Amino acid sequence: MSDLDDAIADSNSACLEVMGLPITYQPLIGDAIETYCWLAKPTVPQGAAPAYFGEIEVDPSIVTNPRMGDTVVWADGGIYVVKAVINPPRGLCNLTLHRRVQARAHGGAL
Repeated sequence: MSDLDDAIADSNSACLEVMGLPITYQPLIGDAIETYCWLAKPTVPQGAAPAYFGEIEVDPSIVTNPRMGDTVVWADGGIYVVKAVINPPRGLCNLTLHRRVQARAHGGAL
């Protein structure tokens, strides 16, 4: 990694710890990770994709191998599924989240 890459990574990590939103990142395989994220401006209109929640940015040095199907648990207990991952060479990793479909008591979906 270059000095610029190191400086960007250090700055992103510090900002997330101070101003980020707390989440628990749960990969399909492996242990849960307590970390922070930025909630990015939505790129899909809410009516266009009913399950679409939004996009978050996470530190790629903490969430090292994000994949579609992993789960993000918000501090309020909201559960979301990773539907897309964009991991640029520099900066934060962008994850598109959809609401997790929960079963009703009689077995039907919400």
